[in-house]
Amino acid sequence: MSKEAEFDAFYAATAKRLVATVYAMTGDLAESEDAVQEAYARAWQRWDRLTREGDPLPWVRT
Repeated sequence: MSKEAEFDAFYAATAKRLVATVYAMTGDLAESEDAVQEAYARAWQRWDRLTREGDPLPWVRT
């Protein structure tokens, strides 16, 4: 699987749940979506390192 396909699959499997988690903390859906989008954009920039270290989800959640 290519790096892009791997990231896309990760995003598809985790993004909605992460938005829901951030929304529960902030109460602001737009802010939650923005924060999660930024987290995934930053994760993409570090994707090789994050996947080499194991599960990238804890890093994205943080």
